[in-house]
Order: sequence, then C-alpha cells, then structure tokens
Amino acid sequence: MSSVWSLFSRRPSPIRRAPKPPSHRLFLEQLEERVVLDAHIGNATYATIQAAVNAASAGNIITVDAGTYAEKVTVNKAVTIEGAQVGVAGQSPNRTGNPATESVVTGASGSTSFYVTASGVTIDGFTVEDATNANNFGFGILIAGGVSGTHIQNNIIQNNIAGIGLANGSGGQSVIQDNLIRNNNEPGPGSGTGIYSDQFVAGGSLQNVLIQNNVISGNQNAGIGLSSTDPNQPASNILISGNTLDSNGRQIYLYSTVSSSITGNTITNTTTPTDGGTSVGIGLFGNDTNINITNNLLAGGTKYGVRIGNFNTGANSNVTLNDNSISGFPTGLHLDLNGYSGLLNASGNFWGSATGPASPNNPGGTGESIDDPSHQVGFTPWLSSGANGVASGQTGFSGDQGSLISSNPPAPSPGGPGGNGGHADLLSTLKQQLARDIFVAQQIQGDLAGATQSLSAWFTLASLHSRREAVALVLDEISLTFGSVLALEEGILGISDPALLNRLDGLESAIANNPLTPTQAGQQIISLTGALVVAEGL
Repeated sequence: MSSVWSLFSRRPSPIRRAPKPPSHRLFLEQLEERVVLDAHIGNATYATIQAAVNAASAGNIITVDAGTYAEKVTVNKAVTIEGAQVGVAGQSPNRTGNPATESVVTGASGSTSFYVTASGVTIDGFTVEDATNANNFGFGILIAGGVSGTHIQNNIIQNNIAGIGLANGSGGQSVIQDNLIRNNNEPGPGSGTGIYSDQFVAGGSLQNVLIQNNVISGNQNAGIGLSSTDPNQPASNILISGNTLDSNGRQIYLYSTVSSSITGNTITNTTTPTDGGTSVGIGLFGNDTNINITNNLLAGGTKYGVRIGNFNTGANSNVTLNDNSISGFPTGLHLDLNGYSGLLNASGNFWGSATGPASPNNPGGTGESIDDPSHQVGFTPWLSSGANGVASGQTGFSGDQGSLISSNPPAPSPGGPGGNGGHADLLSTLKQQLARDIFVAQQIQGDLAGATQSLSAWFTLASLHSRREAVALVLDEISLTFGSVLALEEGILGISDPALLNRLDGLESAIANNPLTPTQAGQQIISLTGALVVAEGL
C-alpha cells in the first residue's frame, strides 16, 4: 500500500513552459572604412601588382590604383605598368607622394620595389620608396644587367638606400625622364646616390641611355654616378640633358665613359659628400674620352665646379667644355696632374666675371680659378657676360656670344685715363694681344655680325679703364671684322685728327676690297696705333 500511496501521493511536477524566444534587437555596428587596392589588365582585376605581372602577356598595360603596395615586383615581361599618376612628371607641384592620390610601392620588408628583368619595360607614375634592406638590392628600382629599352618616367623615387640601379645592353635606348629622385640616403652600400651604374650593376657595358628632365636633389653622395672602373667595359652613348641637380655631394661624375654628353643641365648648391669624397659639380674621374660638356649652368658649391682627374684608371682625353656658366666655387676648373691627355678646349664659358677666369695665363682675371698644373687648358675666348638666353623655366645656360673676349685690357698706365705715359707698354701689350687673337680671328672669319658684336663688347669692357685702352683694343681687333671696321668713327672714339681718320678710312676700304690675313691686318693696326698715340696725345 505504501508503494501505491507513494505513487499517488507525490506532489505533481510543475508544468514546464517553453522558454521565451530571445529578443531580436537590431544592432548596427559601424565597420572601419576599407579601400580595396587592385591592379588591372583591361577588365581583369588582381590583388597585387605582382599577380598582375604574373598574369600578363608581353605588351600588356597594367594599371594600378592609388594606395600603398608593400611588395617587391619582379617585372619579367615586356609590359607597361602605370601608377595613379601616369603621365604627370614626378617634380610636378601636383605630386605629393601621398597614397591617397599616388600608387606608392614600398617593397617587401625593405626590399627593392621594382626589379626589372625583361627588356622593353615601362614604369610610369609611381612613388617608390623605403628600399632600406641592403641584402635585397637597396635600390628603389633596379634594372638587371643585360636588360635594354627600360623606360622609367614620371615617378617619385625617394628615401631608399639608392634611387635607380641602371643597366642597358645593346638593345633599345633606356630612358630615365621626368622623375623626382630625392633624399636616397638610407644606410647601406652605395647610400646617398640618385642614379648609379658600374660594370657590375650593368652586367658589362652600359650603352645608349637618355637621362633627361629629371629633378635630382638631396642625395648626399651623388646625383648621377657612372662608375665603371674597367676600361674594357665602358659606358657609352650616354646623354645627360635638361636635368636639375641640387644639393647633391657629387652632382654628376663619370668613370670609363666614352662618346657621351652632359648638356643643358642646371647644377646648384653642390654639397660635401658624406662618404669622404670631394665635392664636384661635374667630375671626370678617369678613362673618359670624347665627352662634350656644354650649355650647363653650374652655380655654387663647396669645392670644384668641374674636376678632371685620374683615380687609378687612366687619363681622360678629347673633352670639350664650352658655353657653360661656372660660378660660386672655390675652384671653377681643376685638372689633376696626369688627369688629362692633350689640350683641353674650355673656350666660350662664363667664369663668374667679365674679366674671365683667375689664371696665371689671364692677367687681370678675377673670375673662377683654373688649376692647370701642366698648362693644358685653352680658355679663350671667354664670355664677359653671364646673361642667360635660356627661356624662363628651362634648364641650362645659353651665353651671349656677342660678349666673347679673348683678353683683358691692359692695366691703366701711369698718368691715368687720357694721360701721356705708358706708350711703349701699350704697344707691347697690343702686340701680345694680336698673337693671341689670331686664333679667334680664324674662328669667326667671315662672320661679320659676330665680329661686330664681339668688338662692341671688347670696346665696352676696355672703356671701363680708359679711352686710350679702348681705342687701342678696338684697333687691335680690326682684323676680326674682315670687311667692316666696327666703331672707328669720330663720334664713338673721339678721334679728331683728319690725317688719322683718312688712314682709318683707307684701311677699311683696303680690308673690304682685299681682305687681309690677321697678321697683315695686325701689322697695319700696330702702325696706326702708334700714329694714334702721337696724334691724339695719348
């Protein structure tokens, strides 16, 4: 009974109710803003630049969105890679380097950003930075040895160990243009260089390169350095033109370079390299031959404007240094002993003063000094004016050819302007000038307009000393006109003696009807100068 009772006497279990369903409240969580970075080939999209290169075929164009890409891109196909700033020069004020508007490639863990291993590649419109790992090349962009036809254009290349490692083989021309290459000074081998090549980086000889319209600044050791020390593997057919180089330790230097030109560049504020080397605007450091240095503006530096030396490689030869403006250096032109073979043509330059360079061969010269231990430099005629004919906003220097002079006027003789002393010294100086000016006469023979401009400049410069010297110098230079006696008129020179004026008119007619050689004209000029001294009481 107890068991039965127990069965019936238990308190009934409570009724279990189904649990209430959870309350479904809607919570809106703000997600962080994300930008998806992509590279594209036509309508196809890839998550990285390297993935696009891997998928590309030769000739494809890869476009890359703005943003930061932390990758090392090995370009092993002939493709064009266009960043967000394609076609916009790196030095343009519209360029910021900011990933909001730029395609910024930083490499992988400090590696090189672009490693070009195929010919015919173009990289256009990027910011390339932070190659800081010396064990992974250290260049922002490295072109592999033997590759040719690479175009690197419209990029900002900054804050790397070095900017561009340059190679170009025997194929098409390599073009480096419209880039801003700055502050590549991260620690490591070769640090502080904007553009660099040697026989190892180039994989042999560097050939057929155009470096044009770049701004290269703030690189502590060199703006452009072509440094092959092997004369059997020289750089050749290199044109460095239209660049602005500012505040680099060595702005441009060459070793073992042949048949090349440095022309139309503006080179300012040359600094002292941090690697222990010597500051130089343009340096030829050995085995450089057939090099033309023309129409450059070199302004300001801590040591040399131009240095020609032999650093355990071999003497340089066949160099021309013409129509440049060189000023603001402790030494304008320095030739190391045994640094050059033959005579150096350095005529037609402006040396920072109307009086020409400071040189033992130029009495009265107060411009940039020339160090010429073996007397190899021919610097006459020089430009007495630093007026620059280059259009505003353009690079380089174009001198006023009408300001060419080949000597300074003689120092004022005792008795001062208009005095009676120093006749013998005047004639002696005049004879010396005639000998030097035969070379100039031959250069501009038949160019009456050029001769007229030159004579006008010489007269103006000489008249700063005295009328006597101006008269003597103009008479000295009659031989240059070959048919036009420029300024021998009473109203200009104040010559009043009728007999002397008749002799001058006769000489003009004689030259016009039967042009004289410089020597013949010189002999008559000396005779006339003597008559002038007597007739005018000079």
